[in-house]
Amino acid sequence: MFSRVILFLGLMLSSPCLVQGLDRPEETKVAQGQVKSIDWVAGKLAVATFYNGSPDEITFIVVKDTKISKGTHDFSLANINQSDQVVIRYYDDGFAGLKALSIVVLE
Repeated sequence: MFSRVILFLGLMLSSPCLVQGLDRPEETKVAQGQVKSIDWVAGKLAVATFYNGSPDEITFIVVKDTKISKGTHDFSLANINQSDQVVIRYYDDGFAGLKALSIVVLE
């Protein structure tokens, strides 16, 4: 019985560490380009950019924790317009897609 309690406590104490590791992106990347489309309901932002010298369009998932700013002001996804120039820091969530960590709207 005592060994089960110790095992249970060990699992409980290590669980937050495992969960925290899942929240941290393995590798963050940066993309810069022009906003092509915005889906406020689904929380998606499509950006035209260049990848290895070739034009490309990348769709990012914007979540409630995504920090959006323009200059020194905080913005929301609703404040972003088509043709805005943006810089997006993101990571590949694998199953869900490319999640935006931060979006800076260039002035």
